[in-house]
Amino acid sequence: MASSFKPTVEMHRLALTLKQRIIRNRLRPDFANAIRHKKPWANAALDYGAMFAVAVETSLRDYKIAAVTIIETIQLPTLEKDADQRTYDRIMSDESKGRLDVLRTMHEGSLLSAYKQYISDGLAPATAELAFQSWGLDFNFGKFDRRTNAYLNRKAIEWSKQVSETTEAAVKRELVSGYEAGIGSYDIARNLESSTDFSYSRAEAVARTETMGAANYADYTASLDNPNVQGHEWSADGDDRTRLTHIMADGQKRKKGEHFDVGGYPMLYPHDPKAPADQVIQCRCILLDVFIGEDITSHTIYDEPDAHTLEWLARQSDDFQTEYWGGETKRLLGDAGLIDIAERDLPLMVILANLRVLDDEGKTDRKKLRRLLDEEDDED
Repeated sequence: MASSFKPTVEMHRLALTLKQRIIRNRLRPDFANAIRHKKPWANAALDYGAMFAVAVETSLRDYKIAAVTIIETIQLPTLEKDADQRTYDRIMSDESKGRLDVLRTMHEGSLLSAYKQYISDGLAPATAELAFQSWGLDFNFGKFDRRTNAYLNRKAIEWSKQVSETTEAAVKRELVSGYEAGIGSYDIARNLESSTDFSYSRAEAVARTETMGAANYADYTASLDNPNVQGHEWSADGDDRTRLTHIMADGQKRKKGEHFDVGGYPMLYPHDPKAPADQVIQCRCILLDVFIGEDITSHTIYDEPDAHTLEWLARQSDDFQTEYWGGETKRLLGDAGLIDIAERDLPLMVILANLRVLDDEGKTDRKKLRRLLDEEDDED
């Protein structure tokens, strides 16, 4: 017998409130540093972060439902042995590809709308206003908007495009791998339904990074208009989830407009978009204001005269060296003198290709690599 139960609007609202509360509690550890230092925007970031995570999750869910419907109707061609033929273009008809293209555009649009609502028009100005209130100064929204509008609009467009392309890539990957495994479109669609690429965990991780990024950007930008702030101090959370390169930047001070040195990368504030992604994603660092009359001298390892030389790096811990190089293999190559610090940002496969230690299939020839490392050790 079918149930006659129908949820009311009030029940929907209560469910959303409870969900946001759960999300807020899960997000809370990621704002612990801001809360501990009594940053005035910490609670606002939690609230907007929770709502933003819900919006991102909703967009991912809607994309998944539509993508599953499209894939279920695909007539897959006969599986051939020629690997060159087992491609996305071969599997998908022009009509199906067109439908997924439209779906990606809609997904991108919903993400863009969410970013503007919760980040550009919500969290960013709220952060700045709360900062000014804590300083006892009047907040000029018009001035803040003029200073930040172009950046936030550009950021919203770039972010929504990047996330939607990543989502589409997940669908293509699932489709091709399922086809190559010899399963039908119905089973591929079922695999897509359970994919973590559409999970709340992904939505939360994405929202967390963007929320902290926007809060730090707005906080820094607001301080530029406070004549009593002479500079900033980098503050890292310091737990086992924090990057070592960021922990070692904790306590570093810079005058307004000067870049921090974090792992060898210049950053105006945590989540500076000019920094590499591996220095930004899920970063929980914040800035502390240094007011006129307070000491602004800095004494971190990055302030040492020979910072970012091989001699300086050798003085640091093994774990720091590995993270600084970007992985154990790069560190071994660096220790052997086969690459220098300036090359650490190159993709590992590019480095290995330059060293001619890749086999005919483009995979690492471990024997060649070990022989090369041993030869360098012998020379030492």
